[in-house]
Amino acid sequence: INFPAVDSSAGSGGNNSGGGNSPTAGDGAANRGGGGGGGGSGTSPGSPVAFSGSGGSGRVVFKYFQNVRLADPAGFVQFTNSGTWTVPEGCNTIDYLIVAGGGGGGGSSEWNNRPGGGGGGAGGLLAGSAYPVSAGQTYSVIIGSGGGGGAGGPTSGSTGTNGQNSSVTLSSNPAITFAIVTGKQIGRA
Repeated sequence: INFPAVDSSAGSGGNNSGGGNSPTAGDGAANRGGGGGGGGSGTSPGSPVAFSGSGGSGRVVFKYFQNVRLADPAGFVQFTNSGTWTVPEGCNTIDYLIVAGGGGGGGSSEWNNRPGGGGGGAGGLLAGSAYPVSAGQTYSVIIGSGGGGGAGGPTSGSTGTNGQNSSVTLSSNPAITFAIVTGKQIGRA
């Protein structure tokens, strides 16, 4: 699907580093579903624990064509926050891109020479074209938030939390829903 008016890329898992003795790991890319970076290991017992990164939030993009005589019959709608969208007059199909929230990175140990936390998984992605719609239909759009980074600890860290689903649901018939499996935290110290 070609979305020339918006950035249609998705994030990658653990897209920011957290290894080494860095005090904090990077967060996942906002509105791209990137996974958070894992926390780096400490330098000695009692040393400050490196914090892991949070996952990035998801997004939803629609591309539509109106079958009416307009100067520009094509349009794009991008959601980076939850909301609603009403299908415009003359539109009978849409292309879509749905990205879920990425998982948070794993926490690390404050002990030296222990592995840092694992990076969070990227949020799921669903794309399609020519999905049938009818003018005047209203869709509820939910944007999944990124998962929280895991906490560090004296001997090991905790796992990050999963990112949340992004979804598109026909408001008049909630049984008609697009939903995505989210990214998950993939390791801990």
